[in-house]
Amino acid sequence: MQNGTQRKLKAFRTDEAADILGINLITLYRRIYRGDQAAKKQGDRWHVFLWEYTVPGSPPVYTALTRDEAIAQFGRDFVTVVED
Repeated sequence: MQNGTQRKLKAFRTDEAADILGINLITLYRRIYRGDQAAKKQGDRWHVFLWEYTVPGSPPVYTALTRDEAIAQFGRDFVTVVED
């Protein structure tokens, strides 16, 4: 990446991810079920995957990773696919 920008994939609890993304927790669950947000269900908890971009001297910026992007990059077993 340019200008010293680094990208890392990070996992967060749903409440943390909703806060980071600036959205309501219910909205986050809707995004997970629609496939707009990559997540993995472990037991009764969801872990949400976000890209973290960092530039030296600046706070990190987070972006969503869709379920399809996660499957394409990491394989189908990486995320929980919710079937209707």
